[in-house]
Amino acid sequence: MKQAIFFLSIFLSSCSHLFYQPTSFVYTEPEKGGYVYSDYFFELDEETKLHAWKVESKIKEKKGTVVFFHGNGQNLTAHFVQPAFLVESGYQIFIWDYPGYGKSSSAPSQKNVFESGLKALEESYKWHQETNKGGKFIVWSQSLGGAVAIPVVAESKLEDKVDLLIVESSFPSYQDIAFDKLTISWLTYIVSPLSYVLVSDSYAADKYIERLKVKKALIVHSKDDSIVPYKFGKQIYDSYKGKKDLWTYHGKKHINIFPEKKARERLVKYLSTL
Repeated sequence: MKQAIFFLSIFLSSCSHLFYQPTSFVYTEPEKGGYVYSDYFFELDEETKLHAWKVESKIKEKKGTVVFFHGNGQNLTAHFVQPAFLVESGYQIFIWDYPGYGKSSSAPSQKNVFESGLKALEESYKWHQETNKGGKFIVWSQSLGGAVAIPVVAESKLEDKVDLLIVESSFPSYQDIAFDKLTISWLTYIVSPLSYVLVSDSYAADKYIERLKVKKALIVHSKDDSIVPYKFGKQIYDSYKGKKDLWTYHGKKHINIFPEKKARERLVKYLSTL
């Protein structure tokens, strides 16, 4: 019910900006976990400066760089806990914030989030080349991050440099996810068709996925995800025509797969096979 009412507000405001729920609160500090990192700022344009963390690998023999596209809420200080375990296995992490999130300036929109993603990919690959040449270049995206990362990677000149694209708990269309949420309640069902009128799909992943040509894609989704239903992850998997794998989980909530030790071990092992 709460989800349906939330998505109804999108239509009342006649826009899709409510897909973005940024905060500036600092949720965690990497040094408290023994992580070595640096703040990094890069510009999208004169009005938009973007913030990232460059987190070092905890072992000398680096295996690769992971670029993390996070979900729609909070900011990178909250989402860092998701990929942090990989630094123990030799991966350095580039995690960045969309416009309006954390220390990143401006306000988010589909257009500037997409353009910011292109710039973040360039900046992270530059760091990868400077510090980890020969290692794997991996893009890991969660929830909204997957909807952003697919178009970004598909349009980037670095597309063929991506050894693995992980798309976890994501969706291919802003309109479809809005429609799905509005149909779960009788209060909002009547306005659900407006999702195809008032929500933009200009940068929706399903418009780009057939052009996507990464070396490999891994789609991860739980059948018990109540925020982004499993059917959307399966749509992404079915639409991508390149080399791919699908990991289906049960009993896991939204983006709550990799806090589990077994899932983390599985991913580390999988990355070693690339």
